[in-house]
Amino acid sequence: MIVCKIDDYHEVNLSAMKFFLNDKKMKGIYVSFNHGQEKLWRQFESDSIDVSKLYIVDAISNVTKYVRNTENFTYIGNPKMLTKLSIVISDKLNTGKYDFLYFDSISTMLIYNDIDMVGRFSHFVFNKLSSMGIKVVIISLDDEKSKKISPMISHFCDKCIRL
Repeated sequence: MIVCKIDDYHEVNLSAMKFFLNDKKMKGIYVSFNHGQEKLWRQFESDSIDVSKLYIVDAISNVTKYVRNTENFTYIGNPKMLTKLSIVISDKLNTGKYDFLYFDSISTMLIYNDIDMVGRFSHFVFNKLSSMGIKVVIISLDDEKSKKISPMISHFCDKCIRL
């Protein structure tokens, strides 16, 4: 888990993606609760992040027109649909193609879901992925709401980095 101030979120996010995709040459799944996949894709490409090794699960875009899922991304359509999110994550990870799962903000999940639901979801995901040997990275903002969930999920983490 990476805990950062809101002013540092953007830079921390880009740095983490560069580290995993460019430096470590890993393949990953990026679950976005903050930005739609189109914005993320453009942002990553403009920062020279190798998006060819990235699959984006867009949980935030309000899909009001037909949007097709493609080889590189899936729309969940609603950040409250945690069951659908867990199914998409499981299906993708079961392919054996990915090395890590990245949640762009547990803090934003808390805007759409109650703390107990996010805690249960995180517990399920962490246990499943650790048994598969998949690394999980979670960004958490250093704010009051996020401080309430940190004790619930930090004991599942190998490291908690505070910036």
